[in-house]
Amino acid sequence: MVAGPKLRVSKACEAFLQLADSCGYAIAGMPLTKSLVPEDHPHFIGTYGNAFCGEIVETADASLFVGLVFDDFKSIGDTLLFRKNKAIVVEPERVLIPNGPIFGCVLMKYFLEALSKKLERNTTAYENHNRIYVPELEALPKSDYTEDTVG
Repeated sequence: MVAGPKLRVSKACEAFLQLADSCGYAIAGMPLTKSLVPEDHPHFIGTYGNAFCGEIVETADASLFVGLVFDDFKSIGDTLLFRKNKAIVVEPERVLIPNGPIFGCVLMKYFLEALSKKLERNTTAYENHNRIYVPELEALPKSDYTEDTVG
């Protein structure tokens, strides 16, 4: 699940987190959602666009994009590689199903609340994110450089 900036105007932040808690899916945010998605949430995997988070979103069987704005600036110059044919897009007043219908007059908040009661818990994406190995960084050796050595 990827959160976008339209969560705020739709007053659906709590519904998004309720859905995240009930289904166990990994959650990510776009760069403009830093204050909307708590980074201390148990299933938060980062900002969509970085390597590890992007890998999880882009290899998922399906993705739920909630309140996103798809333009060149916000989608990192159109470099996001998610599969549009597997992306359910929830906008403030409609839901777009890939290769299927578009449901209008559906408020984001109410859709997320209803969806949280229907989905089965599945933590696979979050578990896959936790399996990604990131080696510990080592400090660089101290340099002999000082301001006095500059010619």
